[in-house]
Amino acid sequence: MKVTGQDPAKIADLTLAKSKGKQSAQPTSKERASSESAPARTRASLTMDRVKQAIRLEPDVRSERVAQLRAKIKSGEYQVDSGKLAEKILVDSLREDLEKP
Repeated sequence: MKVTGQDPAKIADLTLAKSKGKQSAQPTSKERASSESAPARTRASLTMDRVKQAIRLEPDVRSERVAQLRAKIKSGEYQVDSGKLAEKILVDSLREDLEKP
């Protein structure tokens, strides 16, 4: 999942609406009871609950994307830019080295 600078509540709403066929986007009775019985819960806390639920609904593997890539590889259309790949490997390696204590 790519992290953008967008409002998590909007992302959760869009994701829940997209996956409505998979599972109801409405809060469960447990979630309703907890939000109604705990008025001290902040809006941010409720938003995080919605974001977590949206993440749980997303599949671990994007099967459409995997199928597209497999088809490109099989047909020989998939091209790897070796320069970009090498750059990413080096940047990631340097970043990991800098993060070490």
